[in-house]
Amino acid sequence: MAKYLLFLIFPFLLGANLNPSMEGQDLDGTTTHFNGTVGTTAIALPTVAGAVISEVLFKCPAQTPTTTKCLLSFDGGTLFVTLSQGEFIGWSTKGYLRQIHIKGSAAGVSYEMVMNREGW
Repeated sequence: MAKYLLFLIFPFLLGANLNPSMEGQDLDGTTTHFNGTVGTTAIALPTVAGAVISEVLFKCPAQTPTTTKCLLSFDGGTLFVTLSQGEFIGWSTKGYLRQIHIKGSAAGVSYEMVMNREGW
């Protein structure tokens, strides 16, 4: 009888040899890669606003001439983060952002971007 009482009061003692399962995985959504060239007029990526962006990695490739810059905007193209040759920024976006705006300091500036988007 005491054995059953112990189980009813302390059921977690039966799992003492199990590995902790506190970590979760986020498997919902998509990862998309964008690359190309951009001029001095901002473009939106993705071109059509869709799912909410959760994370973004944006790179100004090492092959970019030192005289040109890559510019990245998280606020619809009002303010820009400036990246030089070989620089990158990784960011977890907040606030249901659905597009990132980019432009170059000159015509034909190369860029690379990896973006995670939610499945909802």
